[in-house]
Amino acid sequence: MASLATAPDAWTGARATVLNRAGNLTWLQGDYEAAQSLLSESLSLRRQLGDRRGTAISLGSLGELARVQGNYSAARSLFEAGLTIGRELREPTVITSILNGLGNVARLQGDYEIAEVLLGESLAVAEQRADRRSIAFSLARLGEIARAKGENISARSLLERSLAIGRELGDRLSIATSLSGLGDLARQRGEYLMASSLLEESLAIRLATQNRRGVASSLIRLGELALEQKEYPEASARLIESLDIGRALGNDHYTALALEGLACVAAATGASERALRLAGAAVGLRASAGTVRGAAERGQLEQALRSARLALSHDEGATAWAKGLAMSADLACTFARDI
Repeated sequence: MASLATAPDAWTGARATVLNRAGNLTWLQGDYEAAQSLLSESLSLRRQLGDRRGTAISLGSLGELARVQGNYSAARSLFEAGLTIGRELREPTVITSILNGLGNVARLQGDYEIAEVLLGESLAVAEQRADRRSIAFSLARLGEIARAKGENISARSLLERSLAIGRELGDRLSIATSLSGLGDLARQRGEYLMASSLLEESLAIRLATQNRRGVASSLIRLGELALEQKEYPEASARLIESLDIGRALGNDHYTALALEGLACVAAATGASERALRLAGAAVGLRASAGTVRGAAERGQLEQALRSARLALSHDEGATAWAKGLAMSADLACTFARDI
């Protein structure tokens, strides 16, 4: 009788697991509404069952969904709720995953010290368990922080370690993340052929896995690479393609990055008023998303805007900036596409 009584619970638990996995795959492909429905149902079922470990996992998945949509406040709340349960259960898999998510939110918001503490703890827990996939992701995120801080030697070491583990595991998501960071570092060193190879490989993996958010990121980086080589039509094409994906996903972070790249293209080609309008629009979106640029990228943008301002009078520059700042996301994207 006991086995019969537990059969419905086992079925419900299995359904919750499938829903969570499906939800994670769905947000990776950019269908956030469907992912929200799947993950919320998984959480509800696990709470009904009193499955605290499963509840923590579902909260972590919903936190990731909130993060990729740029809703960092909600992401943090969901992650923290899941982490509390994980710590109470002393469940290292849950703890590692959620610390990684919290660290990534802090990284995106420019809270690098907090991010390093969270990701460092995630890495330590993963290393204790020999959880190599989690180790690879923690190393990659720590590498991204080092790169954003301008600590390029440390960043390269961390990203290369992450890539080596990812390749050994055949984990395409981890591989693409590490390749992307290493491609940026190669670009900063002026090793353009190496940068192109790394970034194109990352893009190919993300296209093959239907990771639309990752595709948008790779296209931005390839656009920035073309910009540095003064290949302006190529840069514009890559950045506008990324812009369209970011807008379709409702991701203000990637939309802002694409607009900033296009502002640099405009400044480099003498379209100073256009450059300031695009950059102003990006600032408005960044304020909405609550994200910051790394030191290296910020310096490049500021240099481009400096040349654009010098080409205009003070009043002309201020007017262009104000027009951009007042643009809605949709209007900014329409303006950006009108080359």
